[in-house]
Amino acid sequence: MNKQTSKRFKPDISLERKPFYLRSQMIWIGLVTGVIITAVFVMVTAVRAQTNTVQLSGGESVDVLCEGRGFQIERVSRREINLICQAGSQTQPTPTAQPPVDPTNPPPQPTVPPPQPPPTAPAPGTPVANACQTVTGLMPLNDLGSGSYQGFQGGLYPGGTNAAPTDYLNRAMQAVNNINTNEPFVLLSIGMSNTMREFETFQQVADADTRKNPNLIIINGAQTSQDSATISDPNADYWAGVDSKLTQIRLT
Repeated sequence: MNKQTSKRFKPDISLERKPFYLRSQMIWIGLVTGVIITAVFVMVTAVRAQTNTVQLSGGESVDVLCEGRGFQIERVSRREINLICQAGSQTQPTPTAQPPVDPTNPPPQPTVPPPQPPPTAPAPGTPVANACQTVTGLMPLNDLGSGSYQGFQGGLYPGGTNAAPTDYLNRAMQAVNNINTNEPFVLLSIGMSNTMREFETFQQVADADTRKNPNLIIINGAQTSQDSATISDPNADYWAGVDSKLTQIRLT
């Protein structure tokens, strides 16, 4: 006799549970995703609420109120900026209450000084400054007298004097009297760079003066770095330069 052993059938429910587990996981993922999206939306809305976009034309201004907080400037384009209120809070200064004004005793008004008349020019011959009080410790050349400066004797002429020697003055006056103003004659400057610059200005003014004799020819013979010690030598190159300037206009 064959003895059959009956086995109780146990269905495999693992396949039935998997769809349920997948649905649960999808629900949780959806909930988490929704929470994240909601949080991001709230943050973006808050940031946009703190951003003030203002367009200004030339000469306009704007007051930014951030409830006592500072703000940052974010450039949008060449003509637009965003004013973004900073996070955090700051105590807004409390305005000071002004006391009521008594109409019978008004506060004093600031005194406005009266307008001053324009300054007038001093009369001719009137000194405009007290130069007598200025002491520099330097002595003018014509006040040096027989004293010396850097090894050179003072005065405008030899011997520390400011008066021209008689013989020198007589020869100079004789040369002046020999000038024929009806023919071309020359006024020639002799010296170094300082003389050259000063004489350039004098020459421009003199040549523009209608009272100047048309026969007078003004020539700037001064040259740079040619001091008196150099040009005192009649064979110095300086005199060749002077002769060259005279020769160019056919003078001697």
